[in-house]
Amino acid sequence: MGSWNATCGITQVPILYKEPVALIFLVQTRWPQPRAEGTHYATDHWAPLGAPLYGTYDDYGQVEFSDHPHTDGMLQMLREQVLPKEQGPNSVHDLPIDPKTLTWDNVFQAISQDRLMVQGPRCIGMMMVHQKIYEHLSDSTATLYGDRLTVESLEEQGRHYLEQTMMPSSNDEDDIEQFLRRRKPFLERLFSKTFDRGVMQDFLDYEALVLQHPEEMISLLARFAIFHHHIDALRKLYMPPSGLGSQDPKTLQHLQLTQVTIDLLKTRLQDEED
Repeated sequence: MGSWNATCGITQVPILYKEPVALIFLVQTRWPQPRAEGTHYATDHWAPLGAPLYGTYDDYGQVEFSDHPHTDGMLQMLREQVLPKEQGPNSVHDLPIDPKTLTWDNVFQAISQDRLMVQGPRCIGMMMVHQKIYEHLSDSTATLYGDRLTVESLEEQGRHYLEQTMMPSSNDEDDIEQFLRRRKPFLERLFSKTFDRGVMQDFLDYEALVLQHPEEMISLLARFAIFHHHIDALRKLYMPPSGLGSQDPKTLQHLQLTQVTIDLLKTRLQDEED
């Protein structure tokens, strides 16, 4: 079939073989918001399933992941949430899905065939971002309703939150229910009303209860929250890629467009100073 470039979900610049990426798994929103006037929020059509996974692009639409507990947590969560599917009429493109035995190869293949689904049913997709772009947008400050947010302040809130709520003392349903109820304010603080907190909360609860890595998740989520608020402000959307293939591999058109954009913004800033 050959190899191809992926596309960065923020810049639309091609992602080349072995380039570092942040991969965000997405799920269709429960109530998509098509509007003739345009979208309001980054999550109007698709919402993240969890914090990004880091890795390198493999040239065939997949990512070779770095070793991190969050990677294992995401795969475990997918095994719990994905709907089973029987073999379809096309033996090559309608492969069966057994959630309990999912591997990352299965996940990427099923996404490429539009067969990876969760309850709804809602389709699971993915969005790749060049790692340098993600790090830039997740390692600065953001403003939410007039409040200045930083990675450090969100991490501190997260640690305080963990100290206050702790983990459930047992697997008893009442203990777990109380624990889950206490985490909601922290998620609301992180992502505000523009985020599909229900999906994120399902993932976080599984990560914390089953894999026992809440402290590491706090750092990932703090950076992801900053990234989320930035792309909302930049009028970007969580979306599967807008194109696949080897289009414009030298990125000349992207360079030219970027220069035109820079010139436009410089003119605007100069007009404001005058």
